Amino acid sequence: MNVKVFPFNPLQENTYLIWDETGEAAVIDAGMLFDKEKERIKRFIEENQLTLKRVINTHLHFDHQFGNKFLHETYGIMPDAGAEDEFLLDSAHLVAKNWGIPYSESVQRPAERLSTYIRLVALQGLLLCGIAVFELKEVNLANLLFIVAETLLFKTLLLPYLLSRIIRKSGVTKVHRQAVPGFYLLLFSIAGLLVSVILSVILVNPFINSIYLAIALFTLFTGLLLIVTHKLIISHLIGFLVVENAVFLFSLAIGNEMPMLINIGILLDIFVGVLILGFFGLRLKPHTNELTMLKD
Repeated sequence: MNVKVFPFNPLQENTYLIWDETGEAAVIDAGMLFDKEKERIKRFIEENQLTLKRVINTHLHFDHQFGNKFLHETYGIMPDAGAEDEFLLDSAHLVAKNWGIPYSESVQRPAERLSTYIRLVALQGLLLCGIAVFELKEVNLANLLFIVAETLLFKTLLLPYLLSRIIRKSGVTKVHRQAVPGFYLLLFSIAGLLVSVILSVILVNPFINSIYLAIALFTLFTGLLLIVTHKLIISHLIGFLVVENAVFLFSLAIGNEMPMLINIGILLDIFVGVLILGFFGLRLKPHTNELTMLKD
């Protein structure tokens, strides 16, 4: 086994290149930041006719991952690191900026973008507006206008704007990679849909719209699933908003009348939730990555 040590970046972090007699090599803690450092390790690999097979991070402090993106783009190798450190990827560029070090964003394993969730929340608001307008019959004009304002203006326009602003301020743009993989979420969602349909059939009642009841149950399940399976506070708030939409659908399921008082209560609930998250997002910025960071 052969080992070459490269002190890289302003913090003089040690990057290790190891290889065996077959020429297969691995880089450990890729700290090269500047072009001359990247060229140096690339030239060494070429001159010694090595084949890079692995990129490994012992941990993900910002100075240990500077070169990950370069190695990924040059050799097509995704770096490996401990899952417990992956939350540091989102804030590495901000920490580097505090040190006065020019650094953009490290390569990351694919993760769902929070902006996708926000667009889905906006789409839900638009659909709820259409359902309210076309389905509610026994409701006065003032209440109907309030419902349209709640769904179209607040849910479809204002809420997505506020959430997008919080994401920009906090610097967190992606769902935590330790969230449950999408395949399992899909299985849970299918199971939730089946349970929702079965319950709507069991609870059949002349005063209940079974279709809206099934949709409301599934929406409730989806919101709770987002909260339970994701670690980001922002993901939790989006899950809470989905649960609130389920309450709206439950109101449609049990009758055409939606009392103004219920709508005001729901609206205040959402508003307080966004205000609280806005405070944390604007004050704590990247430290909103995990709910556990706020437990004290």
